[in-house]
This record gives sequence, structure tokens and C-alpha cells, in this order.
Amino acid sequence: MKMKWIGLTGGIATGKSTVADLFRKLQVPVIDADTTAHQALVASSPVFQKLVSEFGKDVVGPDGNIDRSLLGKKIFQDKDLRLKLDSIVHPFVRDQVLQEKQKLIQSGSSVAIYDVPLLFEKNMQKDFDQIIVVTCDPQVQKSRLIKRNSLSDLEAGQRISAQLPMSEKTKHADFVIENNGTLQDLAAQVEKVRRSF
Repeated sequence: MKMKWIGLTGGIATGKSTVADLFRKLQVPVIDADTTAHQALVASSPVFQKLVSEFGKDVVGPDGNIDRSLLGKKIFQDKDLRLKLDSIVHPFVRDQVLQEKQKLIQSGSSVAIYDVPLLFEKNMQKDFDQIIVVTCDPQVQKSRLIKRNSLSDLEAGQRISAQLPMSEKTKHADFVIENNGTLQDLAAQVEKVRRSF
């Protein structure tokens, strides 16, 4: 039996991770692109040295791993650097995810979700059987991001505008989950989507 491969995406700070956790509670396996990408930043990663030589020793934190906030400050102001980072990290992530997906297929999972923030930006929509987009009101998104990452209004705006507009993402979704209300409301939407696949 073929495993249904579902893409989960949204905008930064729209609540995608919360939705992923709600799916996990419903016993749906979720592979997280961000968690996998963070594995590239540890000293034991096969791409660590390449990242240090590209972005400089000043992105290495006191723990010997790459400090995400220092790296973030560098790349969010420079599109070329963002593309350079992607070209190093993306193949690593792709290989890791393929291995995880294969394990799920072999274990007999009927469905699995891949939580990937830049699904549309990376033109990955053809990889999935269906796509879920998590969205919220723009002002809610910005205030969540400022609070969560301790950013200024300008920094939050830069990070949001570095991604495709939410209106574009929702156009291409099979399911849209609106995250403007309570956690209970969100959970009810997740359960409804779960029943559809």
C-alpha cells in the first residue's frame, strides 16, 4: 500500500509547529524540516566545515556549534547569502528526510506529514499527494514573531517578506487551517483535516 505523503507549510509564526504537534497527538508521523536543518549546524554534521568556511568563524557559538541567531542576522539582510546557505543545507536535509520517509514506508505507515516552511518557495508542491497551509491574520503573525524571537518590528517585517505571501500559499493548498482563535479551535480543524486523508 502506498503511503500518502502530505506537505505541511505556512508562514513564519503562523502556528505550523503547533499544528504539527496536534497531528502527532493524532498518531500521524511528522518529519520536521527545521529540526533536520538544525542538525546541519552541529559540529558533528557533515556540512559543518563548509558552513564555517562560507559564513565565517564568528557564526560559531560558545558551544562549538553554529549559533542560529548569529547566522540569521547575517543571512536575513542578504539574499545571496540566504541562497548560499540553502545550497549547502538543502541537500543535507533532503537526504535525511528521504531516509526518514523510507523508514516510515517500511514500517507500514499509511500517511506521513512533512513539515516544511519553504515548500512553495522551493517549488516542492509536486512532491506531495496533498498540501496543508497554516495561516493567520498578518498582524497576528507579526506580533507572534516579535514576541517569539525578540525581534524589532523592522526585523519581523524582513523575515515575513523573505517568504512568499500567505495569499499565494493558500491558493495552492488542499487544506487551509486558520490559526487566529483558541488552541481548541485549532485542534478541531486539525481533526477535521485528519479525517480527510
